[in-house]
Amino acid sequence: MTSIYQKSSAGPQPERHGRLAHILQAGAARPSRVAAAVALWAAAAAGAPVSAQTLQSFAVEERPSILPAEFSYDGKPRLVTTSSNVNNGSLVYSLWLYDDNFQVSKSFSFPSRNMTYTHTTRMREPVYRIVDDGEGHTEEVFEGYVGEWTEKKEDYDYEAGSAIGFVLDNSGVDYTSRSDMVVTQTLFNSDGLYEHIVPIYEKVTTSTREEDRDGNGEVDYTETNESICRIGYDIVSEDGTVLYSIRLDDRHQTTSSPRVMKIGDKLLFCTDEYPVDRSGEYKYLCFVLNPGGSLTAVKAPEHMAGISVSPRVPGAGESIRVDIGEPDGVMREVIVNNAAGQAVFRTAIPAGRSSVEIDATRLCKGVNVLTVRGGSRRAGGVKVIVR
Repeated sequence: MTSIYQKSSAGPQPERHGRLAHILQAGAARPSRVAAAVALWAAAAAGAPVSAQTLQSFAVEERPSILPAEFSYDGKPRLVTTSSNVNNGSLVYSLWLYDDNFQVSKSFSFPSRNMTYTHTTRMREPVYRIVDDGEGHTEEVFEGYVGEWTEKKEDYDYEAGSAIGFVLDNSGVDYTSRSDMVVTQTLFNSDGLYEHIVPIYEKVTTSTREEDRDGNGEVDYTETNESICRIGYDIVSEDGTVLYSIRLDDRHQTTSSPRVMKIGDKLLFCTDEYPVDRSGEYKYLCFVLNPGGSLTAVKAPEHMAGISVSPRVPGAGESIRVDIGEPDGVMREVIVNNAAGQAVFRTAIPAGRSSVEIDATRLCKGVNVLTVRGGSRRAGGVKVIVR
């Protein structure tokens, strides 16, 4: 006697993951970060020692920053602090500006956008045939993954913030660089309103996979992965007006802070980008911010000369392959520098060979710059991001 049946592997669904889901399920407020103490000296009598009674202090959740006098409308510097809390199930970021007496003079709230991305698997169930030899013995024989299709979805929460800090390089009379700018009044225009940078997020499919698990020539397993990717920025005034809108190339994302460069009376907005599926090249995009909201892209081509480097954003356990194409009789040196310009790794492509692989774990976390020297085929300034 023979009977056929299938075993189900579908589990409870959907499953939800993520920090916000944990917070909401627990019914608790967002865990506060370690409070940073900000101590401010009050005015004291000339020449008199400052006593404990003259010390004014308060606590903030995030590291405080400064709005420089050059970029405030009245020409005075401003202390800036930020905080966050959960309000009606959503994470809300707040920004506070202080006057000369360190009293709050202006505040903004930026509700985050609660987004969900999904990991989806579809599979055909295994089918088994029970064979009875007629003598009281049965045997379970695997027929293949040819049963009904089942689907499992796992949902993950993502808190897409609505304000982001940026790096400001100011040529000015004396060059300055600030890595903690959050808000400005006169950098992007001179209307007296405050402006900030808003990251733009989008749910995208980052990878898909198909598999023939039983080798019968038919796909019996599929996997689709989504992610929430930062795909651009808006520069927004306090009244909600979008002054500039910057978008990355199609199916590209960024995870770094943007950089604004003030060169004379020109403003450049710069951001890195790399493909959402971590293939292809990592590069910087630079735009001139023209009056009236228009953008002019600045092109900065890489010198590759027939050499490929992939992946530019290696995943866990991946190696970086440097390929020069057709081998020749020239030995080449591969040098990797960290973001500070220090050489952190060297290897060689021997004469007669066409490629070499680099273990990504031997490189520094963050941005690495790869150079290939030797022969007529060279590469310089190739950026690789190691997470």
